[in-house]
Amino acid sequence: MSARKIRAHPDVVFQKLGEESVLLNLRTGVYWSLNPSGAVIWDEIVRHGDVGRAVATLEEKFEGTPAEMRATVQDLIRELAREGLVVEDA
Repeated sequence: MSARKIRAHPDVVFQKLGEESVLLNLRTGVYWSLNPSGAVIWDEIVRHGDVGRAVATLEEKFEGTPAEMRATVQDLIRELAREGLVVEDA
């Protein structure tokens, strides 16, 4: 999984609003709100693009099993990709 490289779509902007973080695709108007764990995943995607690193960071900051953390990251990335908020580099 760590070989996967993910990046924010170029049309997406991110803003932290108190405890909430939001994503907006300026081209499509798709708007997403991220909870704290989602914001951590987003930060890792934007800074490093490394799915494995996102999982490791989530494991450091939140309670849960490694399998739960992997599933959380994979599920969020899948949803963000479906909405055109992230893209996977080949």
